[in-house]
Amino acid sequence: MDVDSKVSLIQTFTECKLENFRYENMVGTAQFIDAQDCKWEVKVKTHNVLSTFINKGQKNTFMMSLANLNDYIPIKNGVYYPPQNFPEFMNHVRDGLSISYGYRKSKFCYLLSLTGDFSIHFLLQNLDSVTLTSLPAHISPRESDQFLFSSSDKNIDPASRKV
Repeated sequence: MDVDSKVSLIQTFTECKLENFRYENMVGTAQFIDAQDCKWEVKVKTHNVLSTFINKGQKNTFMMSLANLNDYIPIKNGVYYPPQNFPEFMNHVRDGLSISYGYRKSKFCYLLSLTGDFSIHFLLQNLDSVTLTSLPAHISPRESDQFLFSSSDKNIDPASRKV
């Protein structure tokens, strides 16, 4: 799938329900149902993830979005840095954009976000690290796999759920 097709597809995921999320071996995998009741899986290879807790008791509805960091984050000497305006800074924190602070713009360009009843933000170098797959309707996650953060992944702090 080319970059333009991937971006267009991501923009269609506006009313989704998360069925399963896991992060292990530097790959975040989310299985979800879109507004047309089609099952999808998105896999994101990155070591930079920022997440809030996912509650099995909630609906876990979300929308998927993709932000080009150069359009939102101030850059000085080729490095993303926080805005000096406090309200704008707080918006960055709420939107997950703050995960990019301190990184070179040549290293990371995009932020893929799943936001709604929870939030998961993936910092990406390029869109080649994102794979979207349509799943057959009969596949459902095992109960034990739901919302798993692997404790075997040494780069994840299980207490804070971030890299």
